[in-house]
Amino acid sequence: MICENMETFGFMFLESKQSKLIKLEGLGLECRDKDYFFDNKNRAGTSYLFQYTLSGVGMLTVNGKEHTVKKNEGFFLKLPSATSYGLTQAQDEWSFMWVIISGAAADSIYNEIYENYGNLFYLKEDSSAVAFLRHMYLLSKNNQVNQSFFSQELAFSFLCRLSDSLSSPEEKLSELVLNAKNIVMTEYGKLQGVSDIAQRLKVSQEHLSRTFRRETGEQIIDFLTKTRLNHSVELLREKKFNLDDIAQICGFSSGNYFGKVFKRYVGVSPRTFQNDPVYSKYSNIVIFN
Repeated sequence: MICENMETFGFMFLESKQSKLIKLEGLGLECRDKDYFFDNKNRAGTSYLFQYTLSGVGMLTVNGKEHTVKKNEGFFLKLPSATSYGLTQAQDEWSFMWVIISGAAADSIYNEIYENYGNLFYLKEDSSAVAFLRHMYLLSKNNQVNQSFFSQELAFSFLCRLSDSLSSPEEKLSELVLNAKNIVMTEYGKLQGVSDIAQRLKVSQEHLSRTFRRETGEQIIDFLTKTRLNHSVELLREKKFNLDDIAQICGFSSGNYFGKVFKRYVGVSPRTFQNDPVYSKYSNIVIFN
């Protein structure tokens, strides 16, 4: 059954008022039945669609590969593209919120999000991005989105909040990812690689890697490497072990390989780090990708 209170909004402004940097094209709240299907191949112009599932399950197809879209999952697509979404015969209803934004700023932020999180990702219902999308929808219902510059501010603010929400460690992680992180943090020195973790969790390595990246924005192999490096920092500070011993304790194949990985992430060799007072003055070292 179609939602009774479904409303959608398209925003049109005089050409002189439109910005090439960012533009709010439209947004809405919808509830669709099993006949719903949308193909994005023939969309006019270049724009970016974010859609967030409130209830039900939808189907997203990207370059011929199908993905289910569940509650609290959103997708971010460039339009036009070889993508489509809708409902299958097995699904009765799908309710969601959406927003379409265009412009150079949208292009830049989309590329950054896609590179780090892909097209489909989990977001808490009370995340900053989803809360702000609700706010935009209510403003539209109350006829308060009626100025070009205000609509641009809303569009840019939403994209910033989406980027922030995806990078937030507070977002809920699935049991699979939580278990994978626990294995890494407790057994980093024994693991041969991601295949060991996947085997322990009885899933394919591809599925584990894809799910971990989608939910955390980070490759699981990078998380494993950073965990090993963070523990190696503690051992370097103690000055009780040589590089080969530290490599073995932390799960690296050799002292030489450990040294190369350490320098790539930290910027200096393990010995330089160990002996340089600039590094020893910090009580904690945080290693980023």
